[in-house]
Amino acid sequence: RVLLLSLLVFGFGLFIEFIIKDLKKQKFWAWVAAIIIASLYLPSIFIIFGIVALVGLFSKETRNTFK
Repeated sequence: RVLLLSLLVFGFGLFIEFIIKDLKKQKFWAWVAAIIIASLYLPSIFIIFGIVALVGLFSKETRNTFK
């Protein structure tokens, strides 16, 4: 179980790294994935990180960048 959980956490971290890399390349799918991940933070102890991320992702400048 520990190995499976470790692989799951590592895979999630790797996925986030791909999202960050493609956000810098202004890929639309990465913007959508970032919104989904930030939304997952809302019902957790990391609610502040989710709110900050969503505010940034939904700002007018960011939305215009990923249209």
